[in-house]
Amino acid sequence: MNNEMKICDVEIKKVQAHLLSILAEFDRICRKNGIRYSVEGGTLIGAVKYGGFVPWDDDIDVVMLREDYERFLSACEVDLGDNFFLQNSFTDPNFPLSYSKLRLNNSSYVQKNYEHLNINHGLFIDITPLDYVKRRPSRIRLSRIAIHKGARDVKLGLIGNPIRRHARVSRFKLLAYKLASVKSLASLNSKINSIQISKRKTEWLYNLTNPLRGEEPVAACEFDEYVDIDFGGLRVMAIKDYEKMIRRLFGDDYMSVEPDPLTRGPSHAITDCRLPSSNDNGCVGIVTYHRADNYGAVLQTYALCRAIRREVGVPCEVIDYKCEAVESLYRPIKIRDVKHLKTKLKLFLINKWRCKDRAHFQSFRRAYIPMSASCDAHSIGEIAAKYTTVVSGSDQVWNDMLNGSDRIYLLSFADRARRVSYAASAGAEKLWLDNIDCYRPYLDKFDAISVRESGLHSILRENGYSDVRLVCDPVFLLDRDDYKPLESNAMLVKGDYILVYVVASERSMLDFSRELSRRTGKPLVIINTSSLTVRGMKNLREVPVGHFLSLIKNAAAVVTSSFHGFAFSALYNTDVYYCLSSCENNFNSRMNTLAERLGLCRRNIATGLNNVTPIDWEAVNNRIREMRAEGIEFLKESIQ
Repeated sequence: MNNEMKICDVEIKKVQAHLLSILAEFDRICRKNGIRYSVEGGTLIGAVKYGGFVPWDDDIDVVMLREDYERFLSACEVDLGDNFFLQNSFTDPNFPLSYSKLRLNNSSYVQKNYEHLNINHGLFIDITPLDYVKRRPSRIRLSRIAIHKGARDVKLGLIGNPIRRHARVSRFKLLAYKLASVKSLASLNSKINSIQISKRKTEWLYNLTNPLRGEEPVAACEFDEYVDIDFGGLRVMAIKDYEKMIRRLFGDDYMSVEPDPLTRGPSHAITDCRLPSSNDNGCVGIVTYHRADNYGAVLQTYALCRAIRREVGVPCEVIDYKCEAVESLYRPIKIRDVKHLKTKLKLFLINKWRCKDRAHFQSFRRAYIPMSASCDAHSIGEIAAKYTTVVSGSDQVWNDMLNGSDRIYLLSFADRARRVSYAASAGAEKLWLDNIDCYRPYLDKFDAISVRESGLHSILRENGYSDVRLVCDPVFLLDRDDYKPLESNAMLVKGDYILVYVVASERSMLDFSRELSRRTGKPLVIINTSSLTVRGMKNLREVPVGHFLSLIKNAAAVVTSSFHGFAFSALYNTDVYYCLSSCENNFNSRMNTLAERLGLCRRNIATGLNNVTPIDWEAVNNRIREMRAEGIEFLKESIQ
């Protein structure tokens, strides 16, 4: 069964192999320093029943007496290898748990609901201390721990946050947690730790870091003696009477009973899994606008990375290049540069929303997008030396009006690697038509070229690049189900609604939305961080990427001037209307191309509501599948 099981497209056997390497490092440090521990739970029964991992398990658990746990923490400061990171609330302040994890650097194993946290998200094993308690753990002690842990969760946005409702608690408890959360995060972590540690030994032990309802303390004498057992070829420690521990957890017939095949599987909900590459020389590097605080920018980056890893079967990462022109587009406007008081107040609020939005985008990038070390135009060549292929795209990476004519996006730095563009976009093609000779020295060095707009495709073919391909935006390389791990379960809007998502502001779009609302009787909801308020609509601020997807997926209809708002509406089969820009130097070509390829040109709001016909979603989905197949075929042919 485990041969078929995957976690985010990664075979579970490969995950288990890396987990074993973390356990080996943990065991090495313990044995070097005379520290005792015991494997427990699924790890223990796996060792006894399967000689290693339970076939569907993605977890390793070890448990230690508090005194051994503290000695282990100290030993790691000296002995821990460079490939590992010991994580707890003191080494990683935003870490939301009260025990430790030993993480593998240069990997990613992001747990659902923790994506937004600024922490090390590497592959991990859990290390739990056991503390001394009375025969029955003191309810006062447990309550004090719970209040301080709840306060920490409030500060970390895990509870009490309308955007991230990961846990539901009663109003009374939430009030208590919020009152306690006036303390600093460091103070809360120290307090939790001090309450857990007992000043005197007793005859009983209990896991105070994660107390479970109904869980009974265990006798301290069970942890007096230890033996070695085999776990996947590694000798690990276990308490001498480990069978008693197994029976307590799994019952007397643990050797013969198997879980239901339909329900057994990995114990963690993982939204992103990336393992360290064993062959950096086969890695693909991507140059794109991943640093833009824009839903489409980060989602197309995510999709292209995942498609290359899954469909081409090679490791890839985004080159964390900082383009000053792109960076400047998303910086808050300096209030001191504005003269009028009314405008200053407006900018103060807008900058506040933008800063919070930036935090959401940064969290998404950390959790879902594998990135190289940061670099600029001077250092990118050194970063790129390890890649066999460098890909430019997608998004408007060939739009000089956005990137300040930065030739990095034409791969000027990639002297040794194979050069490929995937769905590169120029936004407005007139600049390319007028200046094609300026681009030739760079285009001639490409091994494979694909673009996103039919206009740019025609220009390149007419100027001698006959092999150029027209391909879909990367977000179409994934199926709608592939985005489920990113979507939020929290509902920002109840009931039916029409979503308005504006990129290029057009009065006609707002008028159309209001008329659509009047005819359907459905209220309007707008994602708005660029103006104080849009009247007659529910204005949403601070919308993380997952909520953006859920808002489109659950909307009765979407009215948008955003290319990716249009694209995701099509992917989710959500009724959609799109608006083109009326500006002279517009970027309408990408929207027109997509509408033509999907057969949705009549969804242009300029057509008017009276001429609208229902969308044939079966036909649209067939076209998306064809586009996806073409894009994947290009990637497989181009990346070596």
